[in-house]
Amino acid sequence: MTDTDSPYLRKRRYEAKTDGAVVKIQTDSDREERVANYKRAAISQSQLEHIVKGLCKNAATSLTEVYYICFGNEILRIKSKHSGTIVCQEVNLMREKWATRGLNTLVLDNIVQCLAQGCYTAPPVIHSFTFDHSLLDGTDTLI
Repeated sequence: MTDTDSPYLRKRRYEAKTDGAVVKIQTDSDREERVANYKRAAISQSQLEHIVKGLCKNAATSLTEVYYICFGNEILRIKSKHSGTIVCQEVNLMREKWATRGLNTLVLDNIVQCLAQGCYTAPPVIHSFTFDHSLLDGTDTLI
């Protein structure tokens, strides 16, 4: 067993690392960076909420506004993790997910345009059909 592997040395290192004075010095030195990171994140989130609320003010209630903000957060998360065509593919998938959940597709498209410029969003699929009146028997009524 070498001197660096001795249990006593490990114990002294552990005690030095968990000493209250040492921990306080490390915490105090990290505090400024953590506060700056928090301020940056809070400002970014506030700006996102302001943008999204402005885009969905006529189409959303105060309860559904939260879902549009979640969609905006997902776009920003995708943009921070991916680049190129992957961003557009992922954003389109998120758009379809939230549209399927019942959010207004026009508002979702506006959010995509604002937050992920350059990403093409597929136009909504419009299903059309013709109604054959001959299929109705005498007891059916159209309202």
